[in-house]
Amino acid sequence: MVFDFDDAIWIKDVSHVNKRISFLKDEKKIEKIIPLCKHITCGNEYLANYASKFNSNITIIPSTVDTDIYKPIEKLNKNGQVKIGWVGSHTTVKHFEMITDVYLKLKSKYQSKIDFVLIGDENYTHEKLGIKLP
Repeated sequence: MVFDFDDAIWIKDVSHVNKRISFLKDEKKIEKIIPLCKHITCGNEYLANYASKFNSNITIIPSTVDTDIYKPIEKLNKNGQVKIGWVGSHTTVKHFEMITDVYLKLKSKYQSKIDFVLIGDENYTHEKLGIKLP
């Protein structure tokens, strides 16, 4: 059995949406599953360090885009606008909101030169950041 993960799934994080089924989110079950596996793949070193407590057969396969290989196309940035994106869901948008004060400072300083895009929660809006319903 090969187990792959790219989130800190051993940390309990239950949203109000999933509260009814939170008993299924047993953060301790990973400690029981990882030792049973022939191999573990993890999205980054932080996750691999956790998995190494239970299994030494680990490979890191980065979860993000390799910016040494994939570079922005110059023509996309003609207007000088920078996009800050968040990919998640309605249950994880709280992590995006943790530094709203920083986003507001950036928006205040750069105004139309900065754009915020959220992918995964089509109902999220934030008027001051310019995040509107599609």
